[in-house]
Amino acid sequence: MKFERVTETLTISQMLCANESIIQLSKQLEEKCKDVAVMQSNYKKSMIEETCVREKRDMIAYMLSKARAEYTDRFERRNSLRKDLTRLQLEHAHLKAMRAKLEVKGGLLFKAGLMYDYDKCMADIEIRRAHVQAMKKTCNDLGKRINAVEHSKHQSSISIRYLS
Repeated sequence: MKFERVTETLTISQMLCANESIIQLSKQLEEKCKDVAVMQSNYKKSMIEETCVREKRDMIAYMLSKARAEYTDRFERRNSLRKDLTRLQLEHAHLKAMRAKLEVKGGLLFKAGLMYDYDKCMADIEIRRAHVQAMKKTCNDLGKRINAVEHSKHQSSISIRYLS
């Protein structure tokens, strides 16, 4: 029994129990440390994911605001272009009506195809007028010559009467 006691208050069985308890507690501590390490790793991953999600959210919000501003600009530009188009269509209709009125008043001057025919016709008329003028001149010359011949014939008959 002398060997059963390590000290006066501590027996070998108590020491073995305490030693086993220390071994079990160290195993539990190692498991808890592993669990803590896993939890820390998970926490770091979740923090990184949260940061990425926040950055993505901010980036998407920025892109959305930028797209919204661009949409607003394009919407306003489209509306202004529509107003301009409507105004120009109205002006075009007004000018078209004015042109129709002028065509009615102006006749050939506003119809290019007819103007070509008109120019061609006027050239033919000028040529014919020149021919007519030449013929009139020839006719006048012939009339003068006939008058001169008749006058000379009449003069010669008068002189023959005086002679006879």
